[in-house]
Amino acid sequence: MSFPRYRIDLTSGRSERPPPTSSSPFGGFFAGLKEGTDRSAVERKYATEAAGGRLRWADCRQKAEDGERSYAGVRAAASFWRVASDCSATAGGEGGIALALSGVDALTARRLADVSNWLADRIDEGAFPEVGPAETAVVRARVDDEAAVPVVVFSRSSRGEGASAAPSRDAEGVSDDVVERRLRAWVRRVLVDLSICPFTKSDARSGQGLSDLGVPVGLIAYHHSRSSPSSVLALMADAWEAILDMMEVGDSGRDGVSSILLAAPGFDDFFPFWAGPVFAMLESTVTAAKAEPLVGVVCFHPMYLSPDGSTFPGFGHMHSFPRLRRWLDERDPVLSAELSEGDVAAGGAWQRRTPHATINVLRADQLESAEGRRDTPDLYSRNIGVLVGKGEGRVGVGCPKLEEDLREEQRLQ
Repeated sequence: MSFPRYRIDLTSGRSERPPPTSSSPFGGFFAGLKEGTDRSAVERKYATEAAGGRLRWADCRQKAEDGERSYAGVRAAASFWRVASDCSATAGGEGGIALALSGVDALTARRLADVSNWLADRIDEGAFPEVGPAETAVVRARVDDEAAVPVVVFSRSSRGEGASAAPSRDAEGVSDDVVERRLRAWVRRVLVDLSICPFTKSDARSGQGLSDLGVPVGLIAYHHSRSSPSSVLALMADAWEAILDMMEVGDSGRDGVSSILLAAPGFDDFFPFWAGPVFAMLESTVTAAKAEPLVGVVCFHPMYLSPDGSTFPGFGHMHSFPRLRRWLDERDPVLSAELSEGDVAAGGAWQRRTPHATINVLRADQLESAEGRRDTPDLYSRNIGVLVGKGEGRVGVGCPKLEEDLREEQRLQ
């Protein structure tokens, strides 16, 4: 598949001096004092919003329990997208909410707004018919960087007469338990039983085999977003709140989280929209939140297709067909000679076909360790052979059986 490349231009500039933190008792006292002063100043400036319950305050400051790495940008992203989603869902009239982001610089706020406004601009242009009727409301974000802390002012505008609040529920309405059951069945079948991921040995935990590199085994956190193409802001909020939960709980100990699988069934019929605009927004938010050293996002979908190499769809996608073919030629030329272009592309795609549209979030340091431990060309060549291999002694599962198993998982209740 040729993936259109969606580019979201983020505001350029250098990060400003980090805001005060609460990472030490001494610093915490003065940081807390400044927090109170800043909050009072913002409440005075946005008195109307405060009086109407439309002023939100997000304390994104680095905390002592964060350790060496700051999650301030992740906290800001989680708050930003949740408030944007709340503004979109406001029923009746033109709604607006102000969000004060304490603990991050104005550049972070502006870049988050860039991502949100990119979606609003494309919707206004009619670029995404998946979003819904012309009457759907659009949310825009404006950053006030002259306030005591960066303040994002969200405004909700109509695309047409009688604009309605964006729906946030997926059409199927399946329960959280059912969605988790389906994802777990897929993890067991593909990642564990077929060993497509060498570092996942159960449907409960991942990261096995990397302890000598300092990578602890952690939980796989399953999440269910009830969003749909008409409520992308809700999906972003659900995803970034899940990422924040993973950061705050840590990667070790009984409750440590190694990775996230977040399913959004409302996007199951919209693969191009999911793989293109949605993942462009997710990856751009990683940059806006300065979270590249923390997480990476990976795209899965029941209708996933391998990129054809004519464009670069983003880091969260399967390697392109030409690269997969080259690796096969190098590592298993006999198998490569047996497989058509369609076979190789299918061998890549079936590694990413889940029961529902799914966001996989991995810790960046663990991903780096895994990449260093595995032989990537060898792994992908082996996986293609297991899934769609042909020839004597090399028969893989095959597309018909893979399709049958996926449909069975999608029917689980």
